[in-house]
Amino acid sequence: IGLGIPAEPLFRSASILTLISGEQGTEKYLFLNDTDVSAIMAEMTFFDGHASYDSIIEEIEGAPNKDEIKKFLTCIEVLEADIDPEHLMVPDLKDYDDTTLRFQGAQWFTEVQNLEITLVGVGGIGSHTALMLSRFHPRLILLWDPDRVEAVNMAGQMYSIEDIGNFKTYASIRNIGKFSNYHTVVGHTRRFTKGCNCAAVMICGLDNMEARKECFEAWLREVERTDSKEQCLFIDGRLAAEELQVFCIRGNCEYDIQQYQEKYLFSSAEAEATTCSYKQTAYMANMIAGVICNLVAN
Repeated sequence: IGLGIPAEPLFRSASILTLISGEQGTEKYLFLNDTDVSAIMAEMTFFDGHASYDSIIEEIEGAPNKDEIKKFLTCIEVLEADIDPEHLMVPDLKDYDDTTLRFQGAQWFTEVQNLEITLVGVGGIGSHTALMLSRFHPRLILLWDPDRVEAVNMAGQMYSIEDIGNFKTYASIRNIGKFSNYHTVVGHTRRFTKGCNCAAVMICGLDNMEARKECFEAWLREVERTDSKEQCLFIDGRLAAEELQVFCIRGNCEYDIQQYQEKYLFSSAEAEATTCSYKQTAYMANMIAGVICNLVAN
C-alpha cells in the first residue's frame, strides 16, 4: 500500500506500506500491525510533505490488489476531511494478512508482536528459530552471523541449494519473506561482540562459549539501562546431534543470572567434544527452535 507518511513508527509487522519520499523519490518500507491502524490514523498526518494522493494512486496501478488499496486510501482521505467516522466503512485490515489468523486468539499474541528480538547465530539453531519467530510477526528481528551458507549446512540448517554462497543472514531473510510473509528483519553480516547493542530479548544460537559470554555481557548491559528488567529475556540454545539444552533467564532474576555466569559460562575447552561427522541433525534443530519460540511466547 503506497502512503506518503513519516517513517517515525520505524518497524511494524504484517501489511507492507511503501513510503514514497518527496525529496528523493526512493522507496522505503514500513510494516503495520493490524492492531496499530487506529493509533496510526489518530497520531499521524497523512500526505504531509510527501507525495499527493493522485501520485500515490499512480504508483500502485500495477499492484494486483489495487482496488482494495484505493478503497483504503480513499477512506483515509475522507477521515482527514472531518467526516463522522460512523458514516464510513473502513475495510478490516485483517483481510490483508491471514498468516497469523490461526493463533490470534492466544493470550500472548499481542505482546509477542510488540517484541524486538536479537538472534545471534543463524546456523543449526538460529536458521530454524528465525523462521519460527517470524511466524509471530514481532515488531523487529535482528539477525547476526558473519558466515555464508555451505553445502554441508543443508544437513541440519534451514537453507536450500539456492542459498549456497550467500550470507546466512540474507538467506534467512529471503526464506522468512517467502515462508512467513514477514519483512521486518535486519541482517548483520559481521560477528556480534560485547560492544554491540541488542534488544531486550536476546537469543543465542552459537557453537562456542566465548561468543556466548560476549552476548551475555551485551544483554546484561541492556538490562542495566532499562527500568523494565522483567521484560528482558536471555535464551541460550545449545545443540548436539541427539541432545539439546536451553537456558532461559529473565532480567529481574538475579539468582538465575548468577548461576548462569558461575556454572554454565565455562570455556570452550571444557565443553564436551562432538564427533565431526555426527554433530547436527535437522530434527533436533527443529526441536530446539520450537522450545525457544515457546519460551518467547509464554
